[in-house]
Amino acid sequence: MRSRTDIEMIRLRPGMYVGPSSDGFGIYQLVFEVVANSIVECWPNLCTQIEVKLTQENSIVVLDDGPGIDVELRDANRTHLERLMTQLIPSKDVDRMSILLGFRTLDSLVVTNALSENCEVETLRKKRCYFIRYERGICTEPLVEIDSADRGPGTRVEFVPDTKIFARDSIELDVLGRRLLEFAKLGTGTKVKVTDARGSRISQTIISV
Repeated sequence: MRSRTDIEMIRLRPGMYVGPSSDGFGIYQLVFEVVANSIVECWPNLCTQIEVKLTQENSIVVLDDGPGIDVELRDANRTHLERLMTQLIPSKDVDRMSILLGFRTLDSLVVTNALSENCEVETLRKKRCYFIRYERGICTEPLVEIDSADRGPGTRVEFVPDTKIFARDSIELDVLGRRLLEFAKLGTGTKVKVTDARGSRISQTIISV
């Protein structure tokens, strides 16, 4: 009998990871999971700015100016990035930042990846840029090095919440802003920018501590 993968377990019981999927809260949690990954980098002052962008295509983009995600091979011939995108981390590895944020930051990317129609990651690490793409947690474009000529520092994650799981896909800026302010307080000097490009006019909000 084949055992389920971590991606399959998350998709089978999404409420265990992001809360109720019928009332709209789960959509926000997908955003917070990705932001948490950036906040971990902010903690030792390696990342100073995070942007959350809502696009006209209903995707959500989270960018930071941190050092990028490690892409060196680890166990089972997978890179650290691939592990973060597909594997739940054992509880013994949960760090102090996880306790402060209220959930397990080391699981953050795999949860968002599993519960998204598609999820793309670009990360600039040691002056080299890498790209990988998933659909509902399954890799469709393997990790590859891409041109970094027009790429700023840090990591870019773009995802579309899975409408097969979430009954609502709308995000209210005031709700998003309140929780992001809590995140910003955990990283001294961290600036969080929210850009709403869903309508005819683009609006921006700066959250900083």
